[in-house]
Amino acid sequence: MPDETPKKISSLKRKRNVLPGDIYAANQLRLARTQKGMSQDKLSDQLNLSFQQLQKYEAAKNRMSVGVLAEICRILHTPPSFFFDDPSLDNAETNTSPEVVKIKELLSNRDALELNTLFIKINDDNFKKSIIALMRSAVKNHI
Repeated sequence: MPDETPKKISSLKRKRNVLPGDIYAANQLRLARTQKGMSQDKLSDQLNLSFQQLQKYEAAKNRMSVGVLAEICRILHTPPSFFFDDPSLDNAETNTSPEVVKIKELLSNRDALELNTLFIKINDDNFKKSIIALMRSAVKNHI
């Protein structure tokens, strides 16, 4: 008679669920690193991790351990709360407000994040207005 006992699935075969908090923490890691002007190479060296591992953390492909997160906070001079204080996490799966969607798109797009990081460093308001006008024109003419 064949064995009808359900077979256990090995942990290697189970697909990990990516939680909203994982994505938020990954985006916050990228944001903190770029705001400090630090490359992935430099941060991974200081963490004694491979460049690829840091990329996986920033893409939410791998979860950061508490120890790694503590070390990231120390190196980037960032409080741990920076990685958890997402008010939309309470209802992240159902929160589709336009503001939340735009923020998520910004944080997940490397070029948009870099543009924003550079933009906020500009002190001249007239120059900022000129850049915004240029971007509006570019979008209008290329969509």
